[in-house]
Amino acid sequence: MKEYDESIRCFSKVIELAKETSGEYGLANAYYQRAFSNWNAGNKDESCNDFTKAKSLGIIFNSSVEESFIKNCK
Repeated sequence: MKEYDESIRCFSKVIELAKETSGEYGLANAYYQRAFSNWNAGNKDESCNDFTKAKSLGIIFNSSVEESFIKNCK
C-alpha cells in the first residue's frame, strides 16, 4: 500500500504506548518495524536510529537485515 508516513505515525504511537505497557520486547519490535517504514519512506537517518534502538533493546536481526544495516547505517 506504500503508506509509509501513516505507518511511521502508527509505529510512533505504538512506541509511545509500549514504553508504558509492553516491556522491552514490544518496544524493540515497534522500533524495528518503524525502521523499515522509515527506510521505505526515504528517511535513512531515522531508519538507522530505529534499527540501532531496536538492536540495543534486544532484537536479533536475520543475517541479510544485519548486513544491510551495517552497510547502510555507518
